Amino acid sequence: AHALSQRYLLPAGQVIQAWKMFKRYDVQDVGKLSAIDFQLLIRSVLRDRFPRAKDIPEEIISQTVLKGEDVTFLGLLEWLAQNSFSKHLLVSSEQKFIREIARQYGVSLPEVEHVKFNFDRYDTDNSGMISSHEFKGLMHALLGVRDQAALPESRLVSFWREVDSAGTGAVNFKEFIPWYLGYFRHDAQEASGPVEAYYRNIRPVPFPYRSH
Repeated sequence: AHALSQRYLLPAGQVIQAWKMFKRYDVQDVGKLSAIDFQLLIRSVLRDRFPRAKDIPEEIISQTVLKGEDVTFLGLLEWLAQNSFSKHLLVSSEQKFIREIARQYGVSLPEVEHVKFNFDRYDTDNSGMISSHEFKGLMHALLGVRDQAALPESRLVSFWREVDSAGTGAVNFKEFIPWYLGYFRHDAQEASGPVEAYYRNIRPVPFPYRSH
């Protein structure tokens, strides 16, 4: 699931859910769905949004369905990846942003989701912003720091000055994530973690997020 999640930039949980749904409609267990079965699966995915099948917009019906071709599980994942940005699937703007970040910086979706989860966790006042005090807890969590000596106060102060370059006293996720990935981005295939990645990327090249 992890490899497919990275390949199609879908949450691992969604890949697993898609597999279960695929197997439910693959009643003959042949590893593919007929165009009709695939269309039934799509209707199931969209049932909450479009209770009546005839109301499903044609633009989100796969060309595979229109051509009458069989669909494999990878074909289903491709359809989900292509249509996840469709307004009809009601993907939140936050999830769209997370996927755009993963695509732009070539990192896995789970890695960005992990950072966002912890960012929200340490945003204790639910302001959507991280203060300098909250920043310390966030960095300890993201880096898995247990020994305070591994991340001294002076280093945290230096980090904060960089991420809060405007001196506003707080940063949002859009400001934080490019800075974090610039220092602590690491290859999931490597045994090393974000702290080791920091020392490899000790002189990062800034790459500010640009929305489209």
